[in-house]
Amino acid sequence: MNLQDSNISNQGQGAGSDRPEPVETIGIEGSTPITLAGRLPSGRKKLLGAAAFTFFWCGLTGVFIGFVAHAIYKSYDAHKHFVTTEGTVLTAEVKTVSDSDGDTYKPLIKYSYVVDGVEHTSVRYAVSSFSSSNRSYSADIVEAHPSGKKITVWYDPREPDQAAISIETSCLYYFLLLFLQPFILVGLGGIVYTLTMPGRLRRRREFLNGSLHPPWTIPCWGTLQKSTRGLVLHRRRRPFFALAMGYGLACFAGIFVVVIRHGLILGDMETMPSSAIANVFAIAAAVGLLAMLVSLFRRATVFEIDRDLASLHLKSSKREFTVNFAEIDYWFLKTVVRSSSTISDSGGKNSRLAPLLALTTIDGSERPIHVFGVSDEQALIAEKVAMEFAKFTAKPFEGMKAGETPSAPEPSVSGAISFMRAQSKAAKQYSDLN
Repeated sequence: MNLQDSNISNQGQGAGSDRPEPVETIGIEGSTPITLAGRLPSGRKKLLGAAAFTFFWCGLTGVFIGFVAHAIYKSYDAHKHFVTTEGTVLTAEVKTVSDSDGDTYKPLIKYSYVVDGVEHTSVRYAVSSFSSSNRSYSADIVEAHPSGKKITVWYDPREPDQAAISIETSCLYYFLLLFLQPFILVGLGGIVYTLTMPGRLRRRREFLNGSLHPPWTIPCWGTLQKSTRGLVLHRRRRPFFALAMGYGLACFAGIFVVVIRHGLILGDMETMPSSAIANVFAIAAAVGLLAMLVSLFRRATVFEIDRDLASLHLKSSKREFTVNFAEIDYWFLKTVVRSSSTISDSGGKNSRLAPLLALTTIDGSERPIHVFGVSDEQALIAEKVAMEFAKFTAKPFEGMKAGETPSAPEPSVSGAISFMRAQSKAAKQYSDLN
C-alpha cells in the first residue's frame, strides 16, 4: 500500500468507492476531452518573444558596454605599455562640439615630443577622450597647459605617434558602468529565462499529466516529500534571484546618490573621485549577498500532511492551523491580490490577481494554503494541485471562486491612489503564502 492509500484508509469515512474523482477535462459529450496539459498555452510564441526581446536588449546594452569597456581597456593598456618623455605645449584651447543635443566641450592641447630623435605632435589630452557639457572642466585643463610649458607625455613605444598627456580613466566611464548594471542584470535574466524555457515548459507539462507521488515537485512552490509522519513541503528558494535583485536595486539607488552628492549633471563627473563609484559597487555587492542570505535562511511557511492523524498542518508568520481530513468540506481556488511576482510566475503579466489554494471546513471556516503566480500556467498548476489534494483527502474540488479584490480605479489621481492603497491592503492578507 502506498502513502496515499494508507492516508485515505485512516480516515474511516469518505474513502473507498465514494471518493470523488477530479475532473481534469473540459468539453462536451462526444468530443475529445482536453486535459490540463492540453490547456497549457503553446510555448513556441512565448519562446520566440522572449528570444527576440533578449536579443534586442542584450544587443543594445552590449553596444554601451563595449564603448565603456573599450575606454577602460585603453587606459589599462596605456598603464601597462606606455612610457614617458618630455614634451612642449604648442597651443591650448577649449574646443566646442555642437550637435542636436547642444554644445559640449573638450580640451584641445597641441604638443610636441621627441622619440628616438624623431619629433611627433599630438592633440590628444586623455587616452579615452570625450567631450563634456562642463566647460569649466575643459577650461581648467587648458589654463593649466599654457603654450611653451614643459609637460610629461605618455606614448606607446610600439606606435610612437600614439600619445596622451593623461592615461587615467575618467570617472565618467566608471559611472556609466554603474549605470549599466541594472541593464546587464535584465539581459542576463532574459538569457537565463529564454534558455531554460523549453525545459521549464516540458516539466510543467509532465507535472500536469502526472499525479501526487512523492517527491512531487510543484512549479514555483516547492517539493512535497516523504517525512517520518507523512509528507512535508520543502519550499523553493531562489538565492541567486535575491542576490541579483539586491545588487541591482542597490546599484540603481547608488546612481542617484552619486549624482546628487557629486554632480547634478554628467559633465561634473570628471572631477569626482573614482573611490565614490568603487564604494557604491562594494555596498551593492554587500546588499546582494545579504539578500541572498536572507533568502536562504528566512523562516518559510511550513505545510505538512500527517499520515497517522490524517490531518494537514500549516504554520506561517501570520497563521497556524491543523485540519483533520474529516473536517474538510471541500477544496477550492479563489482570486486574490498577490503581494509580489517574478518573471517565472507572472508570465509577463502586469496584473497581480492570482489563484489562492484553500479549503473550507464543515463549520464554514476558510483555510488558505498557498497563493500561486499570476500567469495562465500558474492557474493551471493551481488547479492541478487543488484536484490532487482533493483526491488525496477524498473531498470534492469546487473549482474557482470569485475573490474580494479592489474594484477598478476611478479615472483620477485620487482614484488611482485609493486603488493602490486598497490593492496593497488586500495583498498583505496573504503575503505569507506567496
